[in-house]
Amino acid sequence: MLTLQKINPLLLLASLCWVWDFLFFGILFSGSLGALLGLSQTSLRKLLIFSSINHLGWLLLALSISVTMVRIYFIIYCFLLFPILALLIRISIRYLGQIQRLPISTIRIAVLIGSLLSLGGLPPFLGFFPK
Repeated sequence: MLTLQKINPLLLLASLCWVWDFLFFGILFSGSLGALLGLSQTSLRKLLIFSSINHLGWLLLALSISVTMVRIYFIIYCFLLFPILALLIRISIRYLGQIQRLPISTIRIAVLIGSLLSLGGLPPFLGFFPK
């Protein structure tokens, strides 16, 4: 749901030429709203929602450059998001505080934390490169 809903509006925006003036406001609004509201969240569901809003801003910025950039960013975004969602569904946690009390291996916890940091765009991780 977090990624498939973005495809059609991005294709529509790419085909409309007159929208480019308003695209800048969409980039600023979604990027800042997602980043600011995501800072205070401990719920993983809300954190992923605000992260998705923030990534929409990055997708719009890539769209202002070229459609190829959107494809590259979207593929990397899906590559980062799907393992996180699969692991969160499998271990069924809802809050960040529950991660330390999980009865799973430390390798899975490290993968989950590393994937979340990569989705946030920290420099040594894969999520930093498209940004």
